[in-house]
Amino acid sequence: MRIVFASLTKQLVGGTESYLKAALHQFSQKHEMAFVYAEGSDLFSTLSDNEIHLGPDSKSKIPNVKAFRVKNSDQHSGIEWVKNWNPDVIVNNGVQRTEFVKSLATKFPTVFFPHDYYATCISGTKFNRRTHSDCLSAFGYGCLIKYHLLGCGGKSPITMWRNFRKVQEFHSYFPLYSRVVCVSEHMRQEMIREGISKEKIDVLPYFPSGFTQLSFPPVHREFTNRLLFMGRLVSLKGWRDAIQAVRLASIRLQRPLVLDLAGEGPDRSALDQIASENPGLVKVHGKLDTQQSIDLLAKVDCLLVPSRWAEPYGKVGLEAATQGVPTIAYNVGGMSEWLKDGETGFFVGKGDLTPAGLAAKICEIYSNPNRWNTIRTNAWQFSSPLTLDNHMEHFFVSLEKAKDFFDSKK
Repeated sequence: MRIVFASLTKQLVGGTESYLKAALHQFSQKHEMAFVYAEGSDLFSTLSDNEIHLGPDSKSKIPNVKAFRVKNSDQHSGIEWVKNWNPDVIVNNGVQRTEFVKSLATKFPTVFFPHDYYATCISGTKFNRRTHSDCLSAFGYGCLIKYHLLGCGGKSPITMWRNFRKVQEFHSYFPLYSRVVCVSEHMRQEMIREGISKEKIDVLPYFPSGFTQLSFPPVHREFTNRLLFMGRLVSLKGWRDAIQAVRLASIRLQRPLVLDLAGEGPDRSALDQIASENPGLVKVHGKLDTQQSIDLLAKVDCLLVPSRWAEPYGKVGLEAATQGVPTIAYNVGGMSEWLKDGETGFFVGKGDLTPAGLAAKICEIYSNPNRWNTIRTNAWQFSSPLTLDNHMEHFFVSLEKAKDFFDSKK
């Protein structure tokens, strides 16, 4: 099968890009694949017409995968490039070039793979900050009223209107997609709310990109008094909540807890400042590769995921589970589809999505070491069947459905 994967960026930013990295690396030998992107520089480095690298070194080379940048100022070139390559199907993982998407979706079977909410929410968060809750409303003019009332985004009405118009445009070509694939029931319901027929949507089993599960259950051990935040350093990921919660829990438990923070992002300088002021509380690691992340996970007691947006899935928790590390998370978005409160981790309940609520769950973990060790094993067991091969098996079935649907309209 000839497949074009389209994405917003070729930078290794988060879950979308790590997903594409895994899929292309594993299946580019079995299928003809191409990659088109809008911006970025360090995930895919085009070296020639027929090879790209996933990273800076020669060991990461993926042969026979062509790459092309779709510039906003010249989307026509991207359209012509794809036409000449003549794919069987296109998978849109978030490229937001409207002319490019509209033109090609009328000529080729196109699958929409929503990894976030850029096409359904003005702020892209689907989270109401004033009520500390997910937004379950469909996109529409009512969002303009709720935006400031519920604290959905920033304060600028100009930015709000500009983003509203963008979402309207993205929303308008939903009918052009031949198929929609999601990795959570939460995202499936989001698409149904936005008017996409449920018969057109497939929910695929997800997988921990690049993380190989421990070959044996985690060995029972003592606490290390270390917790981990691992993710992009932006306010929506809740890294500030994690620091405050660990500080509160340390005081309540009279136990010297340490928070390891791994990741990069626009908030890095602010984090470094806080870390310098709290040397015994916060340890900053920066961006880690997969093996470094696995090594760090072996040293911590729990992962903290205090997201202030409706996580479509929250894959970082699944990655931690492969190493027998449970998660304490805010109950938002699709998190409940893999995190079972008291079984594979701990939820901070809706209505209490605050550092104090997170600290209470941290204290609960450290009050019962036997229960914590059992949950570590449960998390590891849950991650066992969730593999890339399993995901891609279902993924290719969805691509065939997209082709059949497109052909039926001719």
